[in-house]
Amino acid sequence: MVFARLLVTSVLCMCASSTSMAALLTLDPANGALNGLPGLTTGWGFSVSNDTGYLVITSVDYSAPVTVGMWEAYAILPSNFAIVGPNETWSQPFDSVAQTGLGAVHINDFEVPGTISSGVIAVEYDLFSVSPADPDFEPDLQTLSVGNVLSADASVTVTSAPEPATGLLLLAGAVLIILSRRGRYRGLVIRSPDK
Repeated sequence: MVFARLLVTSVLCMCASSTSMAALLTLDPANGALNGLPGLTTGWGFSVSNDTGYLVITSVDYSAPVTVGMWEAYAILPSNFAIVGPNETWSQPFDSVAQTGLGAVHINDFEVPGTISSGVIAVEYDLFSVSPADPDFEPDLQTLSVGNVLSADASVTVTSAPEPATGLLLLAGAVLIILSRRGRYRGLVIRSPDK
């Protein structure tokens, strides 16, 4: 009886360890909340930590019931990808010019400030027992799993630009300060010592 319990416990522990999470997705910013002006582009940086096999991201998607612009995935095959080995982390900041990070939302010009698009970023990846960059890699024999998904809550809030009147008011104040200082010295006459 004791042997049977020990055997069942061992099997359960092996099953639990084999189904442990192989990867972890962390967005940058950490809460996944972005802000941006109408007409501009904003996006997410990320870190993917892997503890089993060799991970390759195959697709990235941002889905939300309310959209504020056009989604564009960056961390995809073949242009921007990495093979994340066991106990490794791949991190990339968002950069719209270099097209790095998970992806970008190009906010529509006509979006109303205050509009929020809340959704989910889904990163699909495949896992291999040998690095796909290895010359002896055989996908039919060394694929552990395909179509795995990591997800994180994310949102984009459309912000408003400062009103032009605020800038004009600051400019007018600066001009008044400059003119008032110039006026203090206008009455001061500098005479040469010979007179």
